[in-house]
Amino acid sequence: MQCSSVEGMMTYTLDLFRSFIKRASKCIMLCNWQRESTFLRSIFLIPPVTSLLTRMLGILNLNKPPGMSSRDAVNAVVRCTGRKIKVGHAGTLDPIAQGVLIVLIGKATRLADFVHHYPKSYSGTFRIGYQSNTDDSEGEVVQIEDAPEITLGDLQDACSAFIGEIQQVPPRFSAVKINGKRAYKLARRGESVDIPPRQVTIHNLEVSRYSDPEFDLEMTCSTGTYVRSVGRDLARNLGSQAIMTDLTRSSIGPFGISDSISVEELKKLDANSLEQKLLSPFMAISDAPVIKLNSELVKMICNGRFIDDPNGGEQTWLGCTDESGNPIAILKRTDDGQLRPKVVLRPDV
Repeated sequence: MQCSSVEGMMTYTLDLFRSFIKRASKCIMLCNWQRESTFLRSIFLIPPVTSLLTRMLGILNLNKPPGMSSRDAVNAVVRCTGRKIKVGHAGTLDPIAQGVLIVLIGKATRLADFVHHYPKSYSGTFRIGYQSNTDDSEGEVVQIEDAPEITLGDLQDACSAFIGEIQQVPPRFSAVKINGKRAYKLARRGESVDIPPRQVTIHNLEVSRYSDPEFDLEMTCSTGTYVRSVGRDLARNLGSQAIMTDLTRSSIGPFGISDSISVEELKKLDANSLEQKLLSPFMAISDAPVIKLNSELVKMICNGRFIDDPNGGEQTWLGCTDESGNPIAILKRTDDGQLRPKVVLRPDV
């Protein structure tokens, strides 16, 4: 009996050891630290480790070149990160366009809605007396017959009708959804595309150059505004047509093209050097104050709990960090003055 008991204990111990080796080997082979490393750390009492890729957090101001899609630009950033971290963008630029493309990395991808609220500034070139099925030079371009003669003064006077909140019909070839389908996909299949007008805001609109048949527009507008449609409708109000031939997005809120990095520069970066180029996630709420919280309040925020404002402020939106200055969350003040975690940014939460 004693021998049998010892043999049974040895067999049990051996089976337990084999199970451990099997799980450890699986962890190493798959490098699946999200699931398996918890088991290993519990055995060896190793504290959690946050790698560069799991802690990478911030905003990249990228200067997208013409001829590249916004998705391809994001993919270039993904390659720098090693494809192991979430990357997205806030505000698509068509392939014909160039300029500021805001790329969000890590948990900053949760900030897209904040960036969308910023006004956007553009410089666009248009050719008057022409039209196309895409409202730009990428489509089937046709010169209209008997186009009226239009002066610089005519264009400048026509701009006033577009300032403020207006109803705008997006181009047929656009990402607007019609019954759940992208308008450009329907248009490519030759289907009828009836896009209803929607409200957009144009803060300013100026004609900066006119050399018949081309004119340049400088404008600042809200998210959702199609610059192609602005030039098209401006010409239509003067009895003509126009297509967009070039477009540059010069800024989105505090993100200017002069501070952006090029895709060529991006290609030279690895994950470490890319991290040095990232801007604070709090630039998504650039006018809001940033407060420091002690460890107890940080824990409460990370657990989704409301806290009292330690500084007794009145601002609706705030950013918060821990005592070391690491971003923790974006907070929104409730009606009773408490601070509610709206977006938690801490990488390990």
